[in-house]
Amino acid sequence: MSGQRVVVLVRGERVTIELDRETFGRVCAAVDAAKAARRSALGRAVRAYLRRNPDATANEVAAAVYGRREEILRAVRTARAAEAASDTGPAASADERPVPKPGTGNSAAALSAEEEASA
Repeated sequence: MSGQRVVVLVRGERVTIELDRETFGRVCAAVDAAKAARRSALGRAVRAYLRRNPDATANEVAAAVYGRREEILRAVRTARAAEAASDTGPAASADERPVPKPGTGNSAAALSAEEEASA
């Protein structure tokens, strides 16, 4: 088969697989879509946190929101740049919810109750 060789980790072991051009394109598209969805969810969580805590530092946001630190800091910069451009504060979206850190006991129900109480 004449295709694209890809190295993947399977249960901690490197495995080389060969994909035809069409399959390789579909795999790349799926990976790109997953990355975009993760960035979008992280951006929503950062904007939600900044709406509730407008004076929070980027480090405070990184400590409160679950995700990779450098991605969170990038999302904070993006949110603050958008805020400065619009001059109206962080943009709100109906589906924005904070992403609690695992093991903190912050369930979605508790967060929803907290949001309703503050509204």
